[in-house]
Amino acid sequence: MHKKIIGISLVILFNILSGVQAVYLSGLLKEANVYATLCICFSFVTIVFILINVISNKPIKSSVKKNYANLVIINVTTLGNWLTFFIALKYIEPAMSSALANSIAPTVTLFATYFFLKGSFPKLSQLLVSLGIFLSMGIMIFVTIAGKSASGTTDISYLWLGVIASLICGVSIAFTNIVSKKLNISGINAKEIMMYRFVLLIIVCGVVAGSDVIIETLKTLLLPLLFISIIGNVIPLFSLQLSIEKLEPITVSLLLVLAPIFYLIIQVFDKNIPISPISWIAISISIVFVAIGTLTNLKVSKT
Repeated sequence: MHKKIIGISLVILFNILSGVQAVYLSGLLKEANVYATLCICFSFVTIVFILINVISNKPIKSSVKKNYANLVIINVTTLGNWLTFFIALKYIEPAMSSALANSIAPTVTLFATYFFLKGSFPKLSQLLVSLGIFLSMGIMIFVTIAGKSASGTTDISYLWLGVIASLICGVSIAFTNIVSKKLNISGINAKEIMMYRFVLLIIVCGVVAGSDVIIETLKTLLLPLLFISIIGNVIPLFSLQLSIEKLEPITVSLLLVLAPIFYLIIQVFDKNIPISPISWIAISISIVFVAIGTLTNLKVSKT
């Protein structure tokens, strides 16, 4: 139980710090190039974890050499996570983007765990909770597309782009958690995973952005990007990676659905994002289901 409490605390820390990052980025990305921002931020993150592993003075484990396929997969899912998340933040309300992404993740995780980690088939209670979260996700999509969220009534094509990007983000988050768990089981720890998982993201975003845009972005936004990299990525992502070592993937996915409530609280302090009562109601519905789901999952894991 002590291990689970630490794991849950780490996910909550991730939720808080990622909320700070998302609200800050929502304004920044209105002007900054998404691809250059991703390339720069995760280059900083990767350098930090390379230094941490070098200081640890540990040779490359044989388990790393034997898991190249899973390391490639986690690079692909990480690319999906962050590229779609940044696109979503550019076009829709941060709390709604987080709620949509983290609502679909538990359902995907339940079935992905069964097929890829050879776990037990989801219990009826877990399926019912996932269905409830899925229905709440439908409400949030309606609220967003109808222009009733804090995003307002902007171009509907951009709203749909934000919604679809959020859902793709949620699917890739689920698979990232599953693959991370497989790597943990194979003997690769959180620090090592963090050193390897952003390579494809950096390369793809770097190529799309181009060197000129990256250099210009660095010149104008160096300090904000350093802040995002350390406070918004290094600390929360390492916390999340550690939590995956201590919890089942479905528990992590369910706890991540709590993220929007932190996003909403943080949004209150940003004058550029209006308060939307309907957003609060829609997101609160998903939070009720995740609270039930977390308790249900903890009971199931004991049996």
